Amino acid sequence: MNLIDRCCPHCQSTQTSPLEGYNKEHWRIVTCEYCDFVYLRNAPDYTTLQNEFEWEANSKAERKRRRKNKKIYYLLSDALKRIKFFFRNGQRKEIMILEKLNLSGKTIDVGCGDGFTLSQMPSVFTPYGVEISKPLAKLANERCQSRGGFVICDKAVDGLKQFPQDFADLIIMRSYLEHEINPLEVLKSAEYCLKPNGVILIKVPNFSSINRKMKGINWPGFRFPDHVNYFTPVSLVKMVETANLNVRRFNFLDKISTSDNMWMLVDKPSVETSSKISDNKNGNHTPESISSAKSVALNPEDALDPKAKSDPKVELEEDTI
Repeated sequence: MNLIDRCCPHCQSTQTSPLEGYNKEHWRIVTCEYCDFVYLRNAPDYTTLQNEFEWEANSKAERKRRRKNKKIYYLLSDALKRIKFFFRNGQRKEIMILEKLNLSGKTIDVGCGDGFTLSQMPSVFTPYGVEISKPLAKLANERCQSRGGFVICDKAVDGLKQFPQDFADLIIMRSYLEHEINPLEVLKSAEYCLKPNGVILIKVPNFSSINRKMKGINWPGFRFPDHVNYFTPVSLVKMVETANLNVRRFNFLDKISTSDNMWMLVDKPSVETSSKISDNKNGNHTPESISSAKSVALNPEDALDPKAKSDPKVELEEDTI
């Protein structure tokens, strides 16, 4: 197993404090002493995450483990999710949010899995994706090609850099940033290929949730070692703004502490607005470089993995109370 001793993914500081009571086995969750960002310091590299902790291979075992000794809790949780799904008329929350924005055009789903979310997008969107798992990327690519798009099989930083500047009208990062060892670099790459006034939809676990404070290390937002970032409402806003993006919507209900998850809409400012923001941010401690690993092109002719039948993110969207 190849582990990385990470500096803070937001400000690059190496000065950290251990988060007592929230470490498991040899995994170390720390708080940055410079910007207060919470993250897994000794995280697996991309290759290890892909080969040894592939979510589509481990999701069923993880779901079973969580529910083993808490049957009543999860029965209530599942019932609540079914009720909410009913009142949304069977629509997924991200689709409902996007329909209200009156958007259309090119959409990139970062960490798109098997492409299920993209397949549910209204017809006014042309779907594109970035996915590091080859079996899932192949399935997602078939779904996207039927609607005029395609999927790049690569890690997100390098995959997004293969799209032209100002390419996308919408980028989706649903249940993704918590897995990414370089989240700020990914947001910067997304800013590059997003059109001015284009929108990014973000969903991440809420480290400030009441459930996390009550359940401690048993909070479902902890997944060792593939959850490597733990966002609070404050730290999410800071990172988005450091990437020169503008918070478009992040209201009380989007970050309510009784939910395990947060939803945020951000957009790319126009040139004039971006200049004003930059003038007000002198002194931000931000990384200056983006790594340039060679991309792995997806061959649409490859045979699909017969086991990849559903979006792994949908199978385990846990705990909203």
